[in-house]
Amino acid sequence: MKNKDSWSRFWKKVIEESSCRQSRAWAQKEYWNFNRKYFRGELPDVEIFFSRNCPYLKGKSKNLFERSSAGHTVCWGDGKITIILSSRLRGRSSSITLLHEMMHVRLFLISSKFAKHGPRFQREKRRLLLAGAYNDLV
Repeated sequence: MKNKDSWSRFWKKVIEESSCRQSRAWAQKEYWNFNRKYFRGELPDVEIFFSRNCPYLKGKSKNLFERSSAGHTVCWGDGKITIILSSRLRGRSSSITLLHEMMHVRLFLISSKFAKHGPRFQREKRRLLLAGAYNDLV
């Protein structure tokens, strides 16, 4: 994807193809529960979708797909944030992936450069582990 417009069109198409209204209701409820328990209620409102076509982005070019991914967090130019989860997830995997994407949301609020899987992300993951976020999930 060479520019932001084509990138936005790509994600909008993924969202349009999403389904699972009941799962979306569960995911929104789980998001607010996790937000309250592990993020002090500081994360913003987000839309959560499930999609059969949740691509794995290979490499830095972001235009090569090699397999499906469990989830993505999309931060739109207008400040809106969307979490897309794979509809292939079942049970605890959905909750684990949602927590992972919520870490991206938190770090994006600090700075988009910290939203990747770098040292800040690893510290955030450790914080959630120590807070017991994964105790009933793994």
